[in-house]
Amino acid sequence: MAVPETAPLAGRDPDPAPVRWGMGDALAGSVLAVVVSTLVAGVVLATSGREDFGDLSLEATALLTLPLWAFLLGAPLWASYLKGRRSLAADFGLHMRWTDVPLGLAAGLVGQFALLILLGLLYRLLGV
Repeated sequence: MAVPETAPLAGRDPDPAPVRWGMGDALAGSVLAVVVSTLVAGVVLATSGREDFGDLSLEATALLTLPLWAFLLGAPLWASYLKGRRSLAADFGLHMRWTDVPLGLAAGLVGQFALLILLGLLYRLLGV
């Protein structure tokens, strides 16, 4: 008795290409993000003649986060492009629906207000 062939699910590749990225790539991206951003911050301190970041402007401090985020966001892009299927949706399951944006904004606002209330209570409790 022959087994009937099953049709692949609609919209899915019946034989997806194997991915070669893994936790080593995630770890390398995280370590590189921290190391490179620390080195850039050290160079900025050394060339500006400052001993700490206390008197840096808000703009300069924000610019110093760029190397960190470049590697944190670049590592999955690199892993997907070179070792995966060249698609963040196919490799990592990233996709959005139109309801995600208002839901995310609402969750962010609720979280900010909850944190504000909790910090206010904590400061009052500690007498700060």
